[in-house]
Amino acid sequence: MTLVRRFGRRAKPPAGTTDAEPAGDESGARSKAFEAMLAGISKRLVQAPLGGMDAAINDALAAVSTFADVERSHVFVFDEDRATMNEIARWPLSDGTDGGALRSVAANHLPFYAHEVFAGRDVVFSDVSEIPQLQAADREFLAELDVRSGFT
Repeated sequence: MTLVRRFGRRAKPPAGTTDAEPAGDESGARSKAFEAMLAGISKRLVQAPLGGMDAAINDALAAVSTFADVERSHVFVFDEDRATMNEIARWPLSDGTDGGALRSVAANHLPFYAHEVFAGRDVVFSDVSEIPQLQAADREFLAELDVRSGFT
């Protein structure tokens, strides 16, 4: 999942990630609230009928995006041969539009990102410039999508 903020605000990944907020009373309460939200989402996803799974996924994405206070978010899934990332869900832009049709993206547009995901490593950044290993293709594609922060 990629969460995007605009105007210099940073996305706040869930507690327990490498980019989590410092520990403290407020952070502890936020972590508990996040865990409770995830438990509720998990329950709804497990109980959702097959025909209601898309709606359950979209509701989950909206809940996580709202909690993280982001402008938009996307869920991409790699196909079996790992050549293409297919967008399966999106949380709407702040202007209420859905941003158009769901898209498919060749994994070679994000070589560093794809490599890290396939290696089982998280990619967490509050600003694209924080990842010096990004290849030009990654940077160009993230700029095209106006991605400023994200985590997997």
